[in-house]
Amino acid sequence: MADDLNIQTALGAVNLFMSTVKNCRLYPESSDIVRQSLTSGYSRLATLFYRDAPFIVSEAQGSILFDGKLLDAKSQRMPQIHSLRLLMQALNLKSIVFDRSIDQENYAKASRILSMTPEEVDAQGGVRKVFEAEGVSFVSANHNVFLGAEADEVIESDEDFFRRIWFGQITELQALAYITRKTVNAAWLSSVSGRFLTFCADKGYEPNDWDTISRLACLNGYLVRAGSEQGNTAIFPLLYERLEALGPWLNADLLALNLSEAAVTKAVEHLENESFMLLAARLLLVKQTQRRGSRLVGRVHIKAYNDASDWILARPRGSEFSSSIEALRSREEAAQNETLARIEAAIEGLMVGESDALNDLDALAALPRVMAERTQQGKAQEVERLIQAVSLAINLEDEAKSMAAVRVLLQTAKALTGLERLDLVSRVLGPINLWARYQQEVTPLFESASDMMVNHIHNLVVGGQYGEAVPFMESFSLMAQGRLKKDLHMTRYAERTLRRMASERVFNLLMETFREDTDGHRHQASVVLALLGNIAVPPLLDLLRESEVMAERIRVMGVLKNIGPGTLEELTQRITPDSAWFYLRNLLKLLGEIGGEEHIDILEPLVTRREEQVIDAVISCAKQIGGSRRVRFFSKALLAVPDRVKPRLAGLLAQFGDDDGVYALSAVLRSRMTGSPEEKDKVIKAACSAMGEIGSMKALPTLQKVVDQKGLLGRSRYTSEQKRLAEEAILKIRHAMSKERSAPKEKEPDARVKVTRDYIASEEFGTLEAIVSGLISGGKKASALKVLLLMVERAAREKDFKRAERYKARLSDVDEMALGEVVRAEEIIDQERCFVDSGEYMETWKDFYALLTEEEASGFYHHVRNEVVEVDTEIISQGEVSNRLCFINSGRAKIVYKDDARELFIKEMCKGEVAGYDAFFHTSVCTASLVALSRVNVGFLDREVLTLMQEKHPDFLGKLQSFCGQFNNLTETVQAKGLERRRYRRFHVKGRVVFQLMTDKGTTVGKSFTGVFLDISEGGLSAVVKSSGYSMARLLLGRSICSLMKPGEGAERFSVQGRVSSVNERGENTISIHVAFARPLAVSSLEALVTTS
Repeated sequence: MADDLNIQTALGAVNLFMSTVKNCRLYPESSDIVRQSLTSGYSRLATLFYRDAPFIVSEAQGSILFDGKLLDAKSQRMPQIHSLRLLMQALNLKSIVFDRSIDQENYAKASRILSMTPEEVDAQGGVRKVFEAEGVSFVSANHNVFLGAEADEVIESDEDFFRRIWFGQITELQALAYITRKTVNAAWLSSVSGRFLTFCADKGYEPNDWDTISRLACLNGYLVRAGSEQGNTAIFPLLYERLEALGPWLNADLLALNLSEAAVTKAVEHLENESFMLLAARLLLVKQTQRRGSRLVGRVHIKAYNDASDWILARPRGSEFSSSIEALRSREEAAQNETLARIEAAIEGLMVGESDALNDLDALAALPRVMAERTQQGKAQEVERLIQAVSLAINLEDEAKSMAAVRVLLQTAKALTGLERLDLVSRVLGPINLWARYQQEVTPLFESASDMMVNHIHNLVVGGQYGEAVPFMESFSLMAQGRLKKDLHMTRYAERTLRRMASERVFNLLMETFREDTDGHRHQASVVLALLGNIAVPPLLDLLRESEVMAERIRVMGVLKNIGPGTLEELTQRITPDSAWFYLRNLLKLLGEIGGEEHIDILEPLVTRREEQVIDAVISCAKQIGGSRRVRFFSKALLAVPDRVKPRLAGLLAQFGDDDGVYALSAVLRSRMTGSPEEKDKVIKAACSAMGEIGSMKALPTLQKVVDQKGLLGRSRYTSEQKRLAEEAILKIRHAMSKERSAPKEKEPDARVKVTRDYIASEEFGTLEAIVSGLISGGKKASALKVLLLMVERAAREKDFKRAERYKARLSDVDEMALGEVVRAEEIIDQERCFVDSGEYMETWKDFYALLTEEEASGFYHHVRNEVVEVDTEIISQGEVSNRLCFINSGRAKIVYKDDARELFIKEMCKGEVAGYDAFFHTSVCTASLVALSRVNVGFLDREVLTLMQEKHPDFLGKLQSFCGQFNNLTETVQAKGLERRRYRRFHVKGRVVFQLMTDKGTTVGKSFTGVFLDISEGGLSAVVKSSGYSMARLLLGRSICSLMKPGEGAERFSVQGRVSSVNERGENTISIHVAFARPLAVSSLEALVTTS
């Protein structure tokens, strides 16, 4: 019995088994290590067979179970259990069963097979095929959770019952026992199939999905058998009617997928004639058309329906009513064809903006298949339009419609995964990922979406497409870190999902790419590692210790810094006094970047280390994280460090200016120093100077003793120079005290709350605003200004710049003369707006900088202006003149073309790409918009700056054009996607047109000028005009202009308002000017121009 299993003994057996698998992977079969592992592993496993039952290890929902019992959280985190989970997920195994008759030979075979890579196993047909080929006995590997005959625990609820049916984790004994208890309630029997369909829908499966069909047939088969065993003949007629009401094919599914069950065939035999004939007709229709309604039945499943059709037609009533059955089949076929036509029309309508398909269950169920088929046919544009139409149905205000759209996209993603179209899978999962971010509970549909994204990330990483995996991993990383506010259950689910994403194979590939820069994907791999959070920390810290390459260590520390607080638990455990100095120095540098005041105690045992590098790292780290506890730390350290370090710590205490530092400095002066005379002299001088800087009267007694002290025979311990410094310190302290007495006394600050930077960082902004208001009302303006400045700093670091600006404005409200605080606030905000990590920046643009000379690179670096752009903000606006290039340092943006209310997606731009090429290098207004999809850090290169750069570095322009041109020639991109931005047909015409520049208010500017027509449409015209130069012609861009035209002799002239959209060189002193009309030209006017030209 499972209850008799000793869990600790089982854990020991599994730990040794996983060690054996690992050794089989690493060492030759003949090695002593492998032989010893096999012997000890088998011996430990044999200790479990005191029970008369097999030992079953299974994996479900990311957790490990022994004999169906879930291991506790601590056991789940054990390294070998974690490795076992990753192994089973990689091999798509749900359970491994060890029979009590297993011998060491079969134990060895199983261990060697499970040590193979997933690719090797897949190439041989899967684990079960390999087991069969190798003749493995008494060990079985299963793709479903295995339940032994003893698994007879009671099922408590319908939800549990449905879940077990869905995952195949139920025995016939359990199912029949549960149903027997429930069938006394006719209402339960009548509703159970419908509620199971709802359960399936919640998991993202439509009624026509094969997973739903097969599981519902399984459930109904159990219902029929339960009725048969009870002798309840009323169950099947009631069930038949209910299934008929739910869908026309469900009874056919029941028979076809349970044909071997005598209870089911016997129940069908007792159907009334009309029901019998209709069932036979539908099965015959499936056999002849290989369609189950709108769904094609694949080769794997069609045999079941063929056999069921042959069986029912071979019954006596099948022969007797054959003509009636044929007539019913014809009627059902006509209805099926009508349904197919309706679905086709609805789907075609969806591509042109109609939404009927989104309200049609048959059309929704057919959409994934249609998109997969059209993908195979190369109809990429149609597939894109369908994906976009379904994605637009995801609306947080209409939950039912959103869930239906998510289900369709999930099924589409599964179908496209089978076609190995990872690009389209990413496109389909994008809207689902966004939907998942807004969910507030772990529903079955959310679980299905998570499972799909886990599978997709695995495929992307294996395929080397790390950048594509980032948005999906980012969502779960934000949830796990609490940056997307979720409840505890959802946060933990997100953590488990991240661990599933980081399977052993995926993680090894990420680390390999990060180290070797495989195919130039190191940066993307580092981003993914950072998103994995604390999962990636131990291996990265191991690499930091072991790496002999400085550049690699810097990269590792960069990733750990990006992980942030998730690094701290493991990091602090590794900071120990006996760590190697080179490793400890890097750990302390990391702690200084991400640690807090609460970690300063970790540093105390390290101040006695002899290595200068460690001492320097400890001091730097304490300064960064110490906060209000720095003075206490450095005061204690001052008494423990070697004499050569004490002057430095004394200087720090002087900077902090806290009275508490005086006691430590006094103790140093009283102590017997063991260093060289030069070191002693430096310590005494530094201590005296520090006391003077602190300015506390508590230092006067000690300093006076230095001045007055005399030793034996009239000799003093202190030199005249040291005494002089002590006297100066005394004078400085007394002067400060005198000045303090004469100054008006300010009220004591509120001692109830000690407002430090750490307090500001941890408290809600609402509470901080209340504290500021209290300080102001209490007349404590200086304290209020200090708190407000800290609030500006926090808001800016959190990139909440609107809040930071609001607090900056309030500084002036508190005190109009607080100019210093206002300037400092502006500096903080500007610094955070434009912050770009230099190492990451250089890695991002290394290809461009490789083209430049040192002088060009320096000039470009200092002239690029970095800004942070928030989500949904337009970086480049369609129709406007652009005088700057956009270098995307981080984040994602999209290029879209706006046509009235319609917005066409052209492409997505990511970190390391350049936008605005066409409008910057060609004389035209922006023909599309660049919109931020996430917070984007973008560097702007202005045209004026480019002119200056070109004067100093003549070759720079050519290098810039060459590099930027590779990213986004918009015209080529649009042509490649098959998009058409022109709304009107162009006509070539002859004649002249007179242009007059206008102000936006409608008044004329300058003289008119004449051009020769090139072409014209309802939306605009182009003409050739003379120009004094290309630079002057560029000034026309975006200007309002009036075009005066005359169709022919005797016709009246007419004018059209518009705006110059493009200017192109055509030859010496000649340009073409392109005008977009403010409103479409009248058709009659266009016809007059075209027919008379």
